[in-house]
Amino acid sequence: MSVFQRILVPVDGSDPSNAAVELGLRLAKEWTSELIFCNIVDTDRIMAESASVVTGGDPTPIIETMLASGEQLLSAASKEAKSAGLSTRTCLQREGNPVKGILDLAKREHVDLVMMGSHGRGGLSLLVMGSTTEGVLRSSEVPVLVVRERR
Repeated sequence: MSVFQRILVPVDGSDPSNAAVELGLRLAKEWTSELIFCNIVDTDRIMAESASVVTGGDPTPIIETMLASGEQLLSAASKEAKSAGLSTRTCLQREGNPVKGILDLAKREHVDLVMMGSHGRGGLSLLVMGSTTEGVLRSSEVPVLVVRERR
């Protein structure tokens, strides 16, 4: 039996996230672990940005698009896991801050490992854009495996 019985893999469609999914699939198969894929729609950021954009201030179309995208990403990851014979679940969180959402989900689902991608940004780029991975890494109560995209 593996130390990592339940692995949480946040997905966002980026290359680093896809690399984390790929590694998660390989390790879950080797460790006979359950994979939980999640996608969190960052409504905090969408609301803030929609107030400053010429959209009439209504974030609903953006949120609906992000939800649909999240569903597609989760479906694709789940399909890959199931075709590999792995136990998997998905969670689409419809609102909130991604860092808090990932940490709350990890606690609620009693995960043993969070595996997520990182762009490897630093300096001003990190300050301006923020980093979900950095936030999870700093506050997680369980190990976090950070995966970079292949170059």
